[in-house]
Amino acid sequence: MNWAATIWITLMIGFLVLESTCPCHLVSVWFAIGALVAGIVALLQGAVWLQILLFFVVSIGLVIAMFPWVKKVLKPKMVKTNVDAVIGTQGYVTEDIDNMEAIGQVKLGGMYWTARSASGERIPKGTLIQVERIEGGSRQPGLYGEFLRTTRQAFNDVQKATIKKAMENPEVALTQQLPLWVIWPESAMGCPIYL
Repeated sequence: MNWAATIWITLMIGFLVLESTCPCHLVSVWFAIGALVAGIVALLQGAVWLQILLFFVVSIGLVIAMFPWVKKVLKPKMVKTNVDAVIGTQGYVTEDIDNMEAIGQVKLGGMYWTARSASGERIPKGTLIQVERIEGGSRQPGLYGEFLRTTRQAFNDVQKATIKKAMENPEVALTQQLPLWVIWPESAMGCPIYL
């Protein structure tokens, strides 16, 4: 019985099992192929040093050669979502857009958005438009960001004062009503899109 060939085939199976448990990087499969080549050389009565040399040369050579391909194939395709998905889409003006009067609305994919003209010119109702950029929310917080910051700060201040008061007088803390705070979602703030 050829023990060297048995060891190489066992290593090949081990590398394949390892690859099947974590196929996300495709590394072990190249070592499995290297073990297969070394196993074939062992079956042909090749020297042990040649088996080991071929194992490492084939395995490392395949890792280096296949890395660009694997990286390209396994790299996830980035799909724009949420706000980024709106940029570049087309829709229709549902309310005249006038930056001077701060009015305007468009319909994009079944949703209505506050809209402004990127060039500053008036856009009449019914015009086909394309979204150029979005301002507001988390991109350029403006007043909304300031509102969230001050609300959070006020909440923290009230929380600290309530804890301090509770530490000073635990009986009052059990009966005290704590203030309710509401932070509006970005969509409720009407962050405009620019056309």
